[in-house]
Amino acid sequence: MKLVLPNTESRIYQQVIFSDCVSNPRNTLVVLPTGLGKTIIMAYLSAYSLNKVPERQVLVVTPTRPLVHQIKQMFTEFIGNLDVDSILEVSGETSPAKREEKYPDAKIIIGTPQTIENDLLYERLKIKNVHLLCIDEVHRATGDYAYVSIAKEAKCQIIGFTATPGNNPEKILEVCENLRIGKISVTNPTDYDVQDFISMHTPHVIWIDLPEEYESKLTELQSLQDELVSTLKERLPSIKKTKYLGKREALAIHQQVVYQTKQDSSFGELLIASSNLIRVQHLKELIESQGFPQVANTIQKWRQKKSSKALSLFFENPVMYKLTNSLGDDPMIHPKLDYLISELKAELKDDPNDESRIIIFSNFRNTVHFLHEELKRSEIISGVFIGHASSKSDKGLSQKEQIEVVDQFKTGQIKVLISTSVGEEGLDVGNCDLVVFYDSVPSVVRAIQRRGRGRKRESRVIHLVTKGTRDEGMYWAIKQKDKRMKRFLKEELPSLLDKNQKQKQHHTLEEFFDNHS
Repeated sequence: MKLVLPNTESRIYQQVIFSDCVSNPRNTLVVLPTGLGKTIIMAYLSAYSLNKVPERQVLVVTPTRPLVHQIKQMFTEFIGNLDVDSILEVSGETSPAKREEKYPDAKIIIGTPQTIENDLLYERLKIKNVHLLCIDEVHRATGDYAYVSIAKEAKCQIIGFTATPGNNPEKILEVCENLRIGKISVTNPTDYDVQDFISMHTPHVIWIDLPEEYESKLTELQSLQDELVSTLKERLPSIKKTKYLGKREALAIHQQVVYQTKQDSSFGELLIASSNLIRVQHLKELIESQGFPQVANTIQKWRQKKSSKALSLFFENPVMYKLTNSLGDDPMIHPKLDYLISELKAELKDDPNDESRIIIFSNFRNTVHFLHEELKRSEIISGVFIGHASSKSDKGLSQKEQIEVVDQFKTGQIKVLISTSVGEEGLDVGNCDLVVFYDSVPSVVRAIQRRGRGRKRESRVIHLVTKGTRDEGMYWAIKQKDKRMKRFLKEELPSLLDKNQKQKQHHTLEEFFDNHS
């Protein structure tokens, strides 16, 4: 029986992408802005593949369990004439033996990459049976992420989907190489055929002044930073003493010390300084973009850990002793919070039909919990959307709890959702009226994913940025990276892929002359 898609809206750009993938069956990278229906395109491709080769299977991999569940629900709704039991949802929650038992009878397999990778490794899943591989959020296909090994094993057409394929040309090329991409399909928000289905979100930046009390603490931490850098420079003269040292640079210094220690154990005395330099950078970032309550929470957690020599010396330092005592029981909040509460109340007040949906993103799980409690004090009902357990004290949300929170948000039981990065990627949280960046994000990919959560034409995106801090520096850096990435996708990558494809077509001199005769 021929598979059809009776419950989908026909859009020209989706048909164009689908047609391009099936008429020219090279591995394809599909770059499509969030909210334009990549799952529908996956469903079209899956139905086409099964109609063409009904004895084979379709494999869809996506990063998280909630996404697996969501895609299965959408495929069940979209694809007609297909037994629901033929769509198999797999993750680590199902035992390996049970998965192996169910694979042969499935037509469409939807799973998390780690689970699929393991099942391919132990031959529970036979890759030779797969006719089409769809990879969701394909920008993850770098390094040793499971997507890479899955694509390496695949002997079929691969279609990768993402809103943005990488933070820089090198990462984008790595994704293309790992998936053996032969062509790219890019849809821009400004393209005429998507104008009726997308809202253009230019983030409105709110510039936040840092209070004097905060500036004072940063100055004190800077003195501790200078002290640690001076200690390190005595043995590592290549280290630059700079005010603008960041967490990334501090981590690089620590790695350098670890390397030198392996070569010469006498460098081990520097490990205390390099470890504490990372801690200083973390506290500075919290002060600049989050607030004193988050600083106090972090210090408390560090104190609860099994004390190391480095940590003991860190807290014995006069700067840290003074900082810890000055925070008190009710630390001064960051001015971002006052603005946020004011903005939320205005948005929710101007909602006669009780339809407003707001999502707030923060880089830090501590801040998500903190904002949740502060909004409760202001009589604003909110929900927390975070990943699985990160520590014994923070159990996180299970897959079931994540799905429940998203459903409550979509149905209006919760109007404000506060999320870490887990809410940035892929998951359909519905159409948001307001998206708030509580802090700057260090990645083009993540910034675009965040903005894409606002899917209504009239949606707003607000970015809270603290003036004169790394919060601001990160904001401007991402804007420049975004411009470079778009230029690379449009002007350079297509020709590079064509060039690589032509080179692969001529494995011998005989083939070359045959193709050019």
